[in-house]
Amino acid sequence: ALREFVDNDEGRLLDAVRVVAEAKTFEEVSAPLDETMRKRLEHCWTAKDREPLLGAAADGTYTVSGLAFGNVFIGCQPLLGVEGDPMRLLFERDLTPHPQYVQFYGRLDASVDAVVHVGMHGTVEWLPGQALGNDKESWSDVLLGSTPNLYLYAANNPSESILAKRRGYGTLLSYLSPAYDSSGLYSHMRDLKDLIEDVGDDIVDDAAFLEEVAALVAKAALEDECPRGDDDAAAWLSRIRERLAEIEGRLFSSGLRAYGEKPSADEVARFLKAYFDNDTGPSHEELEAVAAGGGGAAPPPPARPG
Repeated sequence: ALREFVDNDEGRLLDAVRVVAEAKTFEEVSAPLDETMRKRLEHCWTAKDREPLLGAAADGTYTVSGLAFGNVFIGCQPLLGVEGDPMRLLFERDLTPHPQYVQFYGRLDASVDAVVHVGMHGTVEWLPGQALGNDKESWSDVLLGSTPNLYLYAANNPSESILAKRRGYGTLLSYLSPAYDSSGLYSHMRDLKDLIEDVGDDIVDDAAFLEEVAALVAKAALEDECPRGDDDAAAWLSRIRERLAEIEGRLFSSGLRAYGEKPSADEVARFLKAYFDNDTGPSHEELEAVAAGGGGAAPPPPARPG
């Protein structure tokens, strides 16, 4: 999306876009905090600790940067952790956010009417403080204050979205994850499948054929998963087929989510095709007709094994 702010012909930002970079000293960052939280910040980030940490410039100031166009500011939420130990803040409850993190939200609180957190999940709702019911010593409450927080959050993650509401004061705008699709096979794996798919029993004694199979197994990086070993050729080929079928049937997210856009009929059909059995399920055309609302009853779900 940020590419829309670039003049491709000139190779620079559009005139309407401004680069924002604000630097503050530790004293300026901590000044708006009440005495208790300011002392905690000072205790956790001594001069020795502050100098090399995230967001600190050579002169020791902390910088918040981003892009502004009109009255909209776009910035990246600072990293939550400590260099060399990124998860430390989640488990060391006496630690505080680092000063650049405090400055980032201090700028938002002082200059914006509302915050839109794009995509799950951010980190402000994970800051030290009360687990249930923020108080004035909970860092998520201290940094967010009363600023409205609109939070774009994936609908398939309800457990963590509750935390975003409870501790991050988020008004959730749910979105679906991208449609899933079967991964399929490509390159050397596709060549390998084509080679061994319909071979007869007599071919397993063909040394040249087996050498060709071994070469493709190596190119497809399946040597560790399908070693030749002491197995007879037929058993080895069977194991390769099983592994290729497993890889081909894997599901993956087909692209990135574009907010406000629903999946196309083709994307929905591919997702449903991956859900149903490839051999006995409905055809892609039948599923696409259902996805597009073109008539026909929805196909029954696949039978449960056993």
